[in-house]
Amino acid sequence: MERLRSRNGLEMIMFSETGLGSFLRGVYSGTYPELMRKKSALTLTALLLADQSILQHGAILQELHQVLVAIYGDDATWRCHEAPVHEVVSAELAQILEEFDSEHLKAGAYIAGLIGASMPTVSCSDTRCQRIHAKMLRIFRGQVSSPLSQGANTFVGIVGLKGSGKTSTLHFLEKRGEEVLEVYRELDHLRNNSLDELASLPPRKDWEDEPLQLILRKRGVTPQTQRRIFLGSLLRRSEVELLSKYGKVTLLHISSTNFLRHERARNRGRAIEVVADKNRLIELDAHRDGLWSDYEQNDLGGLVDLCKYTVMNDQNTLPDNVGKKVYDLFRKEAW
Repeated sequence: MERLRSRNGLEMIMFSETGLGSFLRGVYSGTYPELMRKKSALTLTALLLADQSILQHGAILQELHQVLVAIYGDDATWRCHEAPVHEVVSAELAQILEEFDSEHLKAGAYIAGLIGASMPTVSCSDTRCQRIHAKMLRIFRGQVSSPLSQGANTFVGIVGLKGSGKTSTLHFLEKRGEEVLEVYRELDHLRNNSLDELASLPPRKDWEDEPLQLILRKRGVTPQTQRRIFLGSLLRRSEVELLSKYGKVTLLHISSTNFLRHERARNRGRAIEVVADKNRLIELDAHRDGLWSDYEQNDLGGLVDLCKYTVMNDQNTLPDNVGKKVYDLFRKEAW
């Protein structure tokens, strides 16, 4: 089996002085070879993020870059699920979980979700930890549920990683007369023209559905309106839960290889992407997937699990062709 490429000479002292830190030192010294294989990249990611939440050490994030190459690298295939760990590893992590207290809520949420255990009671009221725990249960245990729909509107969420073709698709739909809402484009407009309206938002690292709430209010959308809206920029389960209170929600995933996505991202002219090297693009992908420190509430993989449709955007597909596929698909829907 292919092994994950790790930095040579990784210093074992980078891990925390906890049971989890000792476990990770064992992983990197070869005690658990199965956890250093590419098929276990999401497991190792969860363990590293759990320990990073304790130690807050930049070296752990540097190592995380190397692990995430197996998920977001140009030669890799993105995935959002992984098989549960072996019973022996699960039993050891269960013992480690018992050590965590209120100072290590995030770490407890990662480990509990990874092994399929209930979240520690002390962290049940922490929204961020709830999101981490639910995401781990989805990744490793396949636990997915769709929110119930209310309201009279119809929403179609176009989801995918950077460079997959979401924006081009939404532009095509807009040209066909469909109502399109890209949350972050709307926020940029407010930032440039009505900055005071953003004052009600919490700090960005704490965002859940608040930006979407703001934009829906600005658009005059209520549970009683009867509008069909195509949306981009969705990243969190809480956003889908909010939309479900306003109407029926259907999600569509635009899929593309990592190599093509990154190539498109570099070529489309956005400053943050044009200057990005491979490591930075991998980090930006991890942000959307919520597999990076301070981005834990995101879970693009969780939205993909809710998708009713998938449209491939490959090397030979013109941007308008993807938009047409989506447009034709939803013209057949019973609105």
